[in-house]
Amino acid sequence: MNTIRRKRMWVLSILLAFGAMSLGVFEPLSAQGQGAIRLEGISVEYRRNLVRVVVRSARNWDFSRLIVLIDSDDNPNTGFLSTYRPGLGFDLLIQGVTLHRFNSRQRDQWKWTVLGEAKRHATRRRVIFDLDAKLFKSENPRVVAMAMSEDWQTALDIVPREYLTLPAPEPAPEAEPAPKVEPTPSEPPAPIASPRDVAAPVRHRIRGVRHFACYYGEGRVDDLARYDLAILHPRSQSAANIAELKKRGTIVIGYLSVGEDDVLRLGDGKGPGQYASWYFDQDQDDRPDRNVIWKSYYANADTPAWREDRIARARELVNGFGFQGLFLDTLDTVDLYPKSREGMIELVRDLRREFPHAAIILNNGFSILAKLAPMCDGLMIESFTCTYDRDRQSYFERNTRAQQWLNKTVEEKVRPMVTRFKFPVLALDYCRPDQTDLIRKGAQRAHNFGFLHSVAPYKLDQLYDISSGVGADASAKGGTLEK
Repeated sequence: MNTIRRKRMWVLSILLAFGAMSLGVFEPLSAQGQGAIRLEGISVEYRRNLVRVVVRSARNWDFSRLIVLIDSDDNPNTGFLSTYRPGLGFDLLIQGVTLHRFNSRQRDQWKWTVLGEAKRHATRRRVIFDLDAKLFKSENPRVVAMAMSEDWQTALDIVPREYLTLPAPEPAPEAEPAPKVEPTPSEPPAPIASPRDVAAPVRHRIRGVRHFACYYGEGRVDDLARYDLAILHPRSQSAANIAELKKRGTIVIGYLSVGEDDVLRLGDGKGPGQYASWYFDQDQDDRPDRNVIWKSYYANADTPAWREDRIARARELVNGFGFQGLFLDTLDTVDLYPKSREGMIELVRDLRREFPHAAIILNNGFSILAKLAPMCDGLMIESFTCTYDRDRQSYFERNTRAQQWLNKTVEEKVRPMVTRFKFPVLALDYCRPDQTDLIRKGAQRAHNFGFLHSVAPYKLDQLYDISSGVGADASAKGGTLEK
């Protein structure tokens, strides 16, 4: 294996720096003689012994000047560090048809070793790379694709869009306008009520909660009743348990996935493989795209049938089980499949119209938060300080770069919405119960932001008691929370 000459790659090391990357100005067809490059999306899928990376273009292109950067272990502490994308460490590189591995002890040095030719299949608007799964140490690799100019000196486009960050023009004409927010179909932000006042509207009570639990296990009513707010999974709790918790003054919220389907269903039979029409099939293999980590299937919220299905399920949760609100998970599917963005926003609008008095809590969904904030009553941020690595089967603190990226996201996207709409933010960390220092650190960091804090194992099948700042099984310790 030969190391790429540093001279050849010097220009790319400049490109990947935040301040030096330039976005080519697209000229009209008549001026360039061909359509401008416009990348549409990128996706990753595990397929038995290989990992498939698919890059799509909105216009015809031969993909000959494509660069794909891959964080193969989902570990920001390894690989090439890019100043324009904190929180990722790129271990693999595809340039054209050649696959490379990062090969430098200095993580900001652009130095790669050739591994060989990447198996590649391209059409006019899509290119597929099939890579050996042994190269990957995580089931959740991160990827970035860049369409380069003919001289390889300009990035004409980048996907995912959230990774494209450009310096502000100089001089700046004026301050950046605040994010545009859609009018809410419901009443203005509710006043704050005592979270334990069962006679008050739940949307008023939720704004005054002091502690919360996110628990997908069975039972544990006595332990859950100690919390102002409990987010539960309907598959593990009975209507009788929910009624008892409500009677004791706990606000009970039910889990609802809005971007993934837990099981593969036939539905109307008009989708890939004659399954439901709401499934994605980006690689066009006639099989619904699957989340290999959670074994669920990505659903297109832009499909009316999926929105109708989710409304029907929400009715079961609210009217059948008796949940007082909905916890909307998998909103971030819109980042993997941008064409579902508007449909996802419409789905949340539909839920708000259908359940005007129920609480709605979002799970992440930062890219569409400005649109959803007027309709929600709370926001959860997962893995706020501590998270879990499924490959290494270990819990750890997010590194400095990852925390800095999240801090920036909070200040730019979360804080303005919280200030305007006055909803609580729930910071959820994943730790072992004996990682007391990490738990305390996460709790203090959440407190510094003004967020509520809770901690759990990544399967959310245990309740920890963190009333004294340490973790222990709640049933074993029997600690108390303020009421």
